Amino acid sequence: MKKMVLAPVLAGIMLFSSVAIAAPSPTAETTINYNTYNYDYSTTTNDYSTTTTNNYNIKVTVKSDGKTKVKVKTGSSSSSSGGSPTVTIGSNNNTVTPVAGKTLYSIGQGGKVILNGCKSRATFIVSSPTSGKISSAETLAASISGKLLGVVDTSAPGVVFKTARVNFYVGGLTGSEDIVVYEYAAGKWSQIPVAEVRKDHVLVDMTGHGTLAFIQLN
Repeated sequence: MKKMVLAPVLAGIMLFSSVAIAAPSPTAETTINYNTYNYDYSTTTNDYSTTTTNNYNIKVTVKSDGKTKVKVKTGSSSSSSGGSPTVTIGSNNNTVTPVAGKTLYSIGQGGKVILNGCKSRATFIVSSPTSGKISSAETLAASISGKLLGVVDTSAPGVVFKTARVNFYVGGLTGSEDIVVYEYAAGKWSQIPVAEVRKDHVLVDMTGHGTLAFIQLN
């Protein structure tokens, strides 16, 4: 009688084992895109003096055996060879420093740009314009009885927008100044809206990139 009970049990174990071996190993995949980048200069402790590399299409596959395999693919937007896309930030934390005898304040941008009315992680990169643009901005400031605070070129690779509210760092402002901003595009200077002026910051509404001149009215 004991032998008859044991036989079905063994048969059940063998059947279960064969099913387990034949079953395919389930996998779960998730893809994370890092097509945006964010730099926060709201504090003085962040250092972005080095080149930042953004890796694209990071694919993580988790297998049923408990081991994790990570595959990293890099995009080709920065070079035809398919290398890692990079965004190089200057030694002054995405800030253009004053030009002796011409501009007064540092102008920077710390990310979190409002694009088309929505919050984003986009950063507008600022860079030094040509000396000719700076001289032109000086002439512009004098013509409206103002003083030139700073001049920057802006760009944001891969960021498409119709409107953008951009918080620029203008180190040295108290927040009580009367600030106007002009943009040089298509061969002329045009005034663009200033949404807010506060201590060390000017919020500007933009519809495209160009050269920006920050001017304090006397």
